[in-house]
Amino acid sequence: MTRLANRWEAQDKTQPASGSAIPLPMAGGTSPVVAAALKVPCWVLKNCDESKRTRCAASRNPSLACWVALTWAEGRLPAKCANCPRYTDAPALAVGD
Repeated sequence: MTRLANRWEAQDKTQPASGSAIPLPMAGGTSPVVAAALKVPCWVLKNCDESKRTRCAASRNPSLACWVALTWAEGRLPAKCANCPRYTDAPALAVGD
């Protein structure tokens, strides 16, 4: 089985990309003002104190969107995120992205 997998991988490397990827359009582009606001960490916008930030998954994972970090930490989307513009204005991703 390993030899077969190695053969397929070698064939993939020699063949040019087929261009079969489907580009996904984003619904309604984000304005520059909204894009700039999204770069500000949520704990700054919510004015969280230091003790709250140390317990927060969003501040411990600043490379992730705050709602993503909180969802991973809690196992589900927190109710407080459902109406937050950071969540509602986030671009949708196709399953498997």
